[in-house]
Amino acid sequence: MGIEISIGADHGGYEIKQILIKWLEQKLISTKDFGTYSIESADYPVFGHQVAVAVQNNECDFGILICGSGQGMSITANKYQGIRAALCWNKTIAILARQHNNANILVLPGRFLNIIEAIAITEAFLTTKFEGGCHKKRIDMIDANALSTPQLQTNGASIRNRVIKLYKQQRLNSAINKKVFGIKSKSIGGSRSKLK
Repeated sequence: MGIEISIGADHGGYEIKQILIKWLEQKLISTKDFGTYSIESADYPVFGHQVAVAVQNNECDFGILICGSGQGMSITANKYQGIRAALCWNKTIAILARQHNNANILVLPGRFLNIIEAIAITEAFLTTKFEGGCHKKRIDMIDANALSTPQLQTNGASIRNRVIKLYKQQRLNSAINKKVFGIKSKSIGGSRSKLK
């Protein structure tokens, strides 16, 4: 494929990482292995940071991260501007992560996948192209500075105003549900849903 992959895992993903590296090499895909290098307990953020930085700095085309649930690695990698780490537990999610979200780091939940599933998900991720179009606009809106970017205005209303409008509508719906049906809806403010 002519691409390079940065890869990292904690102890929960070590065994899958080692097999994936061999599989990638068979596909003539070079890898940069950031560890861990054994099944000894290790801290996932160490590897998440290193892989994310390698992708962010264009040292590698894509990244692969593996930990027990995948959540910790996803959270760590997504702290970096321009990184779109996608936690994928099946091929369909991996394909959509590439097509719609232009994900550049694949995160696998090592304790919930066997190696055949991990390879299938990785292959789907690496062979799927970003579709662009309306998805490109949405990805641009992920930027932390998007709310203040003039180009990201729709029909004269900024994203910020749209969010505020959505919040007010949700509060109104909650009040109507309570008055008419005696239902206390879960709101953005965090109250629990229950029937009176």
